[in-house]
Amino acid sequence: MFDGVIVQNAYVVDDLNVSIDNWVSNIGAGPFFVMHNLVLTVMYRGKEMPLDFDLALGQAGALQIELIKVNSRTANVYSDTYPHGGTCGFHHVAMFAQDLDDAISDYVAKGYPLAMDLVFGDARVVYMDARHDMGCMVEFYQDTPDMRAMYARVAAAAVNWNGSDPIRSL
Repeated sequence: MFDGVIVQNAYVVDDLNVSIDNWVSNIGAGPFFVMHNLVLTVMYRGKEMPLDFDLALGQAGALQIELIKVNSRTANVYSDTYPHGGTCGFHHVAMFAQDLDDAISDYVAKGYPLAMDLVFGDARVVYMDARHDMGCMVEFYQDTPDMRAMYARVAAAAVNWNGSDPIRSL
């Protein structure tokens, strides 16, 4: 199923560059790997939807930080929490799942619906809506070598990072 190790905290933001600068200057997180205009077809609450967003992945100690700027106006898990044009902030925690279907079943049995389902690279990714009890969404990744490699790349860049080149391509 999953081991309960949170590997990422994610935030919805209005301006990716300003948010990166704030995380670098105020926390010392980074560097951040950025992807602009990532367009995916997702299953949002059982309906197929397009989703266009920018993301940045950085490291703060052992925890990955994800910053998400939503570009599309279609319904999605990010606008569920922060409606378009609204205040931005903390959105979800993420964990790897050895058996993604078991993790989904476990959360659904606890009353947390599957809010969004997508494929990122070679991995299936799901968001469970646990906001009612936990105050945030919970994201589960299918545990694949490519997903682990992406995490390792972001973490390795932070080792002995001197603050230079804070924005990089993913």
